[in-house]
Amino acid sequence: MEGERDPERLELHRDPRYHASQRELVAALTGNYRAEHLFALRQNYAAYQFHLQQIAECDAEVEHLLNRLAEQQLPPSSALPAPRSKSVVKHAPAFEIRSPLHRLTGGADLSQIDSIGPQAALQIIAEIGTDMSRWPTEYHFASWTTLAPNNKISGGRLLSSRTPPSTNRVAAILRRCAMSLGKTSTAPGAFYRRLAVRIGKA
Repeated sequence: MEGERDPERLELHRDPRYHASQRELVAALTGNYRAEHLFALRQNYAAYQFHLQQIAECDAEVEHLLNRLAEQQLPPSSALPAPRSKSVVKHAPAFEIRSPLHRLTGGADLSQIDSIGPQAALQIIAEIGTDMSRWPTEYHFASWTTLAPNNKISGGRLLSSRTPPSTNRVAAILRRCAMSLGKTSTAPGAFYRRLAVRIGKA
């Protein structure tokens, strides 16, 4: 969009994973830059920058509200544990999540659970809050999320154990986390892979 059209100069910005020869890449970058296509490109780039600005404003607002809620809680007695992973997650919020979330939950750190990262932990807490007294046991919570098997028994024989359809957002988050377990070398990951062979990954 800035007027650079030389394919040999554009070729210098190749991705290291691209294994084509320089001649092939130069030929691919030699194009007919039509005015209407460049206009559409400018429009799309401006829209992309606008969406990035909107996302940044949302991140700032979420950070402000999360810190304000955390300040209303007493400091937890336990220190914040070290992060389980130092890898940068794509599309992660542009602020530190674990510290205010650790204080908000009274010292609990859901990101220490396999396959649950800080962003997923924030989504779960945003959906269910921090008051767990609404569910007497973990079985009630599993039933509320519609993740408990819906066993249909007739004559002592199990006909079906499929979970009922639901739009529960916590269930969707936990399902995504469970799907990512298959890529980990953990005990839950091995259990997931054994189940996936028998009943399918989904």
